[in-house]
Amino acid sequence: MERRKKRIRAKYRKRRRLLFLGLILLMIPLAFLAFSGFRRARARKLKTSQPKRVTYRSTLEGQAYLLLREKVYLAKGDGVVVYHAQEGDKVAKDYLVANMNLMNDNSKVKDQLVLIQAALDYKQNKGGAKSSDQGPSEEDINIMRNIQKFIRDEDYEKLIASINSLDLNTKQTVNISDLNDLLKLSTESLNEEKDRLSKKLSTTSADYEAEFSGVVSFIVDDPKGLLDQDKDPEDFSPGYVASFEEKNLEAGKNHLSKKEPIYRLIDNLDWSMAILIRDQDQIRGLAPGDKIQLNLGQEDLVTGEVQKINKDHGQAVLVVEIQDNFYNYYQDRVQEVKLVKKEVPAYEIPAKALIKNDKGQLGVYREGVRGFVQFVPVDLIKRNKDKAYVLRPEGEDPKRGQGLDLYDYVIGDPKGIKKEQIVN
Repeated sequence: MERRKKRIRAKYRKRRRLLFLGLILLMIPLAFLAFSGFRRARARKLKTSQPKRVTYRSTLEGQAYLLLREKVYLAKGDGVVVYHAQEGDKVAKDYLVANMNLMNDNSKVKDQLVLIQAALDYKQNKGGAKSSDQGPSEEDINIMRNIQKFIRDEDYEKLIASINSLDLNTKQTVNISDLNDLLKLSTESLNEEKDRLSKKLSTTSADYEAEFSGVVSFIVDDPKGLLDQDKDPEDFSPGYVASFEEKNLEAGKNHLSKKEPIYRLIDNLDWSMAILIRDQDQIRGLAPGDKIQLNLGQEDLVTGEVQKINKDHGQAVLVVEIQDNFYNYYQDRVQEVKLVKKEVPAYEIPAKALIKNDKGQLGVYREGVRGFVQFVPVDLIKRNKDKAYVLRPEGEDPKRGQGLDLYDYVIGDPKGIKKEQIVN
């Protein structure tokens, strides 16, 4: 009986030990998971970001002055303008860009015509006033018939010319002393001058046609042609371009006075820039014929060829010929420009992500396998307040784990982070 009780107690103790051991084995992974979850919960507070694949450009800043082949058209007199093109329109040679209805004071022209007519009459022995009983001449009757016809047909230019002719055919009282110079001329010369002035008197409008194929603009910013592309490239010295003052005259108005600008026509096939560089040592190595890339504040780069380099007092001017992107830049005569010295493949990361390890090596912390922190060395190109640019191998991205790559999660603020710490 006693032996049977001992066997039962031994069997019970064995079961308890197995149960206890099972509970321990079950608690170990649960504890590990709980601990890992706690660590990971803390790690989620860390901000991470992926590197951005970019091309880092090393640039040199300068001031660009546009050199254009252009012509400014001025009003031939006071009047009203009608335009047949808008800002930026490309027009062909001989295209009618604008026409102007003139409102000229022709009194001086009329006075001169009266004198010429009197000189012709004198030479032909027709001087003196008409008698009061003398009716209109056959020439006057024909002119009056034409006036009626032109009124009916609404041909106002011929109407005005006919009225002027009728006025001139009416004999005027002229002192012979006023004709001294005119009487020295031949009858043929007097008639030629009469025809010339008559045409001038009959002109009531002026047409403005494109003298070459180009772009119409109402921004007149260089009325004196100081930045004419056809000038000798040597003329654009540092002092010359720096003294240029942009003057924007108002063109494109409907009511204009004589000699006011109507529009300008710009040859858009090629254009140039005179780029002022404050320190000529910064362009050491550049020479005429070299191709350079320019950044004018837009995403696309502009390619140009160096024509001439003018140096003076430590400064330099690059005269660069360009054959594309005209429409993007022609409206700003003076603008900031960046010369691209070199391009480097790079990753853009937060500037705060950079840290040095115990050996003084510069790098970043990234999330590694299973959330462990890994230190990755990097080669710094440029760092500013918010961003840093580190070297990216050309061609394909490196294999995962062999340096920083596009798919890594970089820890934005690595202070207090330790290597092999679990962060996720």
